[in-house]
Amino acid sequence: MIGVSSHMYGGTGANAERDFEIARYRELGAAHVRNDFIWDWVENQPDQWDFEPVEGEVDAVVAAGGDMLAIVNYGVTWAETDAGGTSSIDPALYGAYAGGLAAHLCDRVKRYEIWNEENLPNFWSPQPDPLHYALFLKAAHDAVKAACPDATVVLGGQGATDSSLGWAFLKDVGVAMPGICDAFDVLAIHPYTFVQAWSPERDYRTVDGYAYPGQSAMTQYARDRLADWGCPDRPVWFTEMGWPSYEVSEADQGRWLARSLLLAARDRVGRYYWYTFWDGEAITTGPRPHENYFGLFGPPGPPPDQRRAKPAWQALLGLARAAGDARFAGDVSAALGLPNDVYALAFVASGSSVLLAVWDGRDQPDDGPDGPGPGGPDTSFALSLPLPTGATSVEVLDLAGEVGIPAATPTGPLALTLTPSVQYVVVTLASTGR
Repeated sequence: MIGVSSHMYGGTGANAERDFEIARYRELGAAHVRNDFIWDWVENQPDQWDFEPVEGEVDAVVAAGGDMLAIVNYGVTWAETDAGGTSSIDPALYGAYAGGLAAHLCDRVKRYEIWNEENLPNFWSPQPDPLHYALFLKAAHDAVKAACPDATVVLGGQGATDSSLGWAFLKDVGVAMPGICDAFDVLAIHPYTFVQAWSPERDYRTVDGYAYPGQSAMTQYARDRLADWGCPDRPVWFTEMGWPSYEVSEADQGRWLARSLLLAARDRVGRYYWYTFWDGEAITTGPRPHENYFGLFGPPGPPPDQRRAKPAWQALLGLARAAGDARFAGDVSAALGLPNDVYALAFVASGSSVLLAVWDGRDQPDDGPDGPGPGGPDTSFALSLPLPTGATSVEVLDLAGEVGIPAATPTGPLALTLTPSVQYVVVTLASTGR
């Protein structure tokens, strides 16, 4: 499920930063990559197509064993009427662009995301327009499926600003177009926590409900919208998620990445695209300087100051190494008597091993009408972990996938101190019968 929402260079020419990025995905064992396929780059004038600006990234990702999620965005001036703005574009023209992309790329690209954060004025001008977006979605869906029948069409990822209202824009899209389920295969959200500075677990509740929901609550709200529309079993993807190491420390960024991904697996999220691979220029001025600090790596450029692996990359690589192809098996937190926001998630790995991911997620406690819950930056929980009958070996890995407690034959319960950093408990069993 691991992916990266990238800003990878798309052209066919050589590019050292792209080569570096692709090499890191190979370390992960391949990855899903999401990138913009800008309308203005590919069809700058009506029916004048130039695919060179996107060919290079597609070929590089596929050659590395990964796959591409193409964001079909944004508007072009030639398609706008005199009124201007995204809502002045004929949906048929947008559908034709989406279909043209799919026709050209179908042999290599099977996933198409219809716009990005269309519920925000930053990306849909002059103001978000649920009806016009629904028309875009339907036109693009039909054109993509006609050109590439086995393609997956993703309803564009929602910015989190209206998530406390249950993804209000999505509610309006459903009202605007009854039968919306016929226009997409996957629903995408971007469940950034409040001001992109709160942990994935933190919920802020008012007397009437959530004011600022945590990641799992936002995921449930998305499933509520699918249920409202009549397609509750459609997959939910996070096509962007992350934190900037700006006001958030780099250490917290790494810890929260692992915790967020593990919670997403528990919540049946099909794919998770971290935003993004590279940091931008290290600036502290301007309206949104934190946008430059979401990367897994420091800014591109020559070593040693750039191309620096941040703790977020180490955490992502550690999770990939520890979990491998393991599948989520169950949340055993309650069975172990753990407090709220202290977690033990079980995964079944290939062969005869079980993986338990454990952590104390109360470094930023929940808050509500009665005040904050227990926890704080130094939160910890002492766990006596009973091991299953038939366990022949137990080993504990740290957040980066390095050995914390070497493998040994268990003689009783395993004593662990849970902290905000994920630990991975790997239990080898004598047989795979259970």
